[in-house]
Amino acid sequence: MSGTGKRRGPLILFALVAIAICVAILFVPVSIRHNAPLGVSRTIDSGRGIAIRGGYVTPNYDDFNRLDFDFRAYDLDAAYDFVVHVRPSGPDAPDVRTISLSLDRDDAWHEKGAFRNPYTTVRFPAISNAAGQRYYVWVEAGPRNRDDIWTLWRIKSYSTVPVWEVARAWIESAPPPLGKWPGGAVVVLLLIATIGCLAWLFATLSRQIPDSRSSQSL
Repeated sequence: MSGTGKRRGPLILFALVAIAICVAILFVPVSIRHNAPLGVSRTIDSGRGIAIRGGYVTPNYDDFNRLDFDFRAYDLDAAYDFVVHVRPSGPDAPDVRTISLSLDRDDAWHEKGAFRNPYTTVRFPAISNAAGQRYYVWVEAGPRNRDDIWTLWRIKSYSTVPVWEVARAWIESAPPPLGKWPGGAVVVLLLIATIGCLAWLFATLSRQIPDSRSSQSL
């Protein structure tokens, strides 16, 4: 077998393995944050200029199953009990999820360091068919914290979906000014091309290292 043929064999194997990995990655579930202004749902009553203990979220994907809360407490209690309510935004709609939550004071205290993650993550059974629906999320204090001073600054919401659904959303709803399908396809193709270039670079470097060692031994 010629030297070129010997080099092509590992490259073909590497390409097949890379393709298989990329296909497998498409089915890996990821937690993806829903779109919102500045990435968060604000909990403020602009008319009164005060923070309130709830806000609206609109999932971009089905299987809505996670909320991140930025709590700020001001009383020196050792722990804080909360109840999280998730319900459709329509009038008199019942809760679809109710989650009990207990936090240590350090997790809810209002003074949070500049480099500390201020959010508390709450997971719950996924809400199917949530994409495009509007939900009102609100938090109430438990009995022992009923009269404490605390507030809720921000809310983030997430769904857990396979990677291919995220890629499809990029194609169908590309960011402006790219346009819908053409712009989204360009974004995905650029990502694939970037991965391909990195794979080619890795293969080239791995091929050059044995060649340099053999030349040094001579």
